[in-house]
Amino acid sequence: MFLNRLKALLLPNRPGPIHPADQQRSLESEISDPRLATIVWRKEYLCGHPRIDEQHKMLFLIGNRLINAGRQGHSKEKVERLIGEMSQHILDHFCSEELILVHAGHPLTQQHRDAHQCLQDRAAEFSMQYARGQVSVEDIVSFVAHDVIHGHIIKEDLKFAVKALA
Repeated sequence: MFLNRLKALLLPNRPGPIHPADQQRSLESEISDPRLATIVWRKEYLCGHPRIDEQHKMLFLIGNRLINAGRQGHSKEKVERLIGEMSQHILDHFCSEELILVHAGHPLTQQHRDAHQCLQDRAAEFSMQYARGQVSVEDIVSFVAHDVIHGHIIKEDLKFAVKALA
């Protein structure tokens, strides 16, 4: 049931070779079953700033750990640790990204900071709701896949790309 619910949320893992530039080696080794639905890193998601790109890739890795934990029925405590890891990574990433934008003198830095704060608040709320049994792992994965990755990284962060971050 978990996998079926995720099919509507995530891109399926496509067969065939993965170019090293498209996906970190650690990401490949973390996925316990290559047939699972996963959040797939693509080279099109690169913004051109090495630090930001590595942090984005790590977000995919942690998201995939959450997917695996949900599918494999890991304990609530293990899932809570992964949610905590995800929340901390999101916070660290947003701080890094904001410093880079400020340093670059980007005119939309405050708007981007506000979007980050909204996502951080929602991540904290999801964490509390999961601890109280009010949301499922699927809800957390949906937030990460749709709001953080698709809505923010792909739609917003890529607007800044290498020219703005150099």
